[in-house]
Amino acid sequence: MAGAFLDATDPWIRWDWFWRHVPDFEARLVEHVELTVIAVLVGFAIAAPIGVLAYRWRPLRDPVLAVGGILYTIPSLALFAFLIPFTGLTFLTSEIALISYTILILVRNLVVGLEGVPDDVRDAARGMGYRPLAMLLRVELPLATPAILAGVRIATVTTIGLVTVTALIGQGGLGQLINYGLIEDFKTPVVVGTVLSIALALPTSAWPASSRRSRPGRGHEPPEMDLLNAVVTWFSNPAHWQGPSGVPTRLLEHLEMSGVAIAAAMLIALPIGIALGHFGRLGNLAINVSNVGRAIPSFAILVLALQVFGLNNYPAFVALTLLAIPPMLTNSYIAVRDVDPEVKDAARGMGMRDRRLLAGVELPLALPLIMAGIRTSSVQVIATATLAALVAGGGLGRFILDGLGQRDDAQVFAGALLVALLAIAVELLLSGLEQFATPGGMRRRPPVGAAVVEPGPALAT
Repeated sequence: MAGAFLDATDPWIRWDWFWRHVPDFEARLVEHVELTVIAVLVGFAIAAPIGVLAYRWRPLRDPVLAVGGILYTIPSLALFAFLIPFTGLTFLTSEIALISYTILILVRNLVVGLEGVPDDVRDAARGMGYRPLAMLLRVELPLATPAILAGVRIATVTTIGLVTVTALIGQGGLGQLINYGLIEDFKTPVVVGTVLSIALALPTSAWPASSRRSRPGRGHEPPEMDLLNAVVTWFSNPAHWQGPSGVPTRLLEHLEMSGVAIAAAMLIALPIGIALGHFGRLGNLAINVSNVGRAIPSFAILVLALQVFGLNNYPAFVALTLLAIPPMLTNSYIAVRDVDPEVKDAARGMGMRDRRLLAGVELPLALPLIMAGIRTSSVQVIATATLAALVAGGGLGRFILDGLGQRDDAQVFAGALLVALLAIAVELLLSGLEQFATPGGMRRRPPVGAAVVEPGPALAT
């Protein structure tokens, strides 16, 4: 496959083919929009009451975010495979998976947005006689609106990119073009699908369902207990823990791929975001570029990078690094930019210049939100690294892809479970590092400004 795809005689765009298939492009674009809009609307309808409850009843906060994090760590390929025995190769299968991935983003932004409302504003509202419900509706939610809208934007742009993966289970959208190009070793549909995904994200970055007939799913699937027993048997098999295809080897490959991509993204995104936030320049442009980058499908990047690097881990490195940059860049910029101006003025009054102000005041106050961006990127990268198996990469995705090819549900489940546990472990580790590095007075609740993961006005073009 690599040889054909690397063939220089195949142009990037074959215009004769392009013009013949314009109606197909329009149909795929409509399907892509439909999948995205339904996922975000239903995800918001589920996330909004959960987020308010988690904010009001503090014991619910950490469990709710933890459950959302677990949903976010399940690789899309594996989640589709889990759902197919129950919902078939259908539109519903795609939507259940897409909605699951929007919930964590939306809930987390709503919670941190409400937590970021200043205490003196709440005290003033209470002094004016506002009861809890009235204060929530008339004070807290309006002030948290930038963070909530930011979550909707992030979820929407992320879903636009993720919808392409639904092509792997036979659903519509622009991913069908990318998948066709991969199967046929044909660049033009891959380029068209990628460009249209980016074009779809542009208006999404700037803004403040049809019924389908289901195809029958696979029949005669084993009961849930049989699947559970098969998974236990799979993990108990010594052959799965030895050799180049064993769990330890695949785990190290996955960690290496993910760690290198996250480190590269940090080296690129954090200095740029921190500098832009400190000086307050070009932030709008940076966030718009970051949002567009968020919409580029990792699946498409993998296929396009394949023609340059061949069948190895480099296509995965490029795709995962680009995936990790937007949350880090956006969060670091917003975190530094939104440090309380009165605090900065006080620091300057004490004689602090730019470097000392940045290192001694802005970065410590911005650290929780910066770490939130790193944590989000890390979970995304670890889950998405499973796609590396599609271009002959290693990692835990091999278990999922091989299991799908062999119709081995136990192997698919085992691979997904390993990826989820790895992502949860990384999330907990980074959470501990965040708590350790955060100034003591800020550990109970996020500082003002940490609520805004992406600002509303900064996304306008």
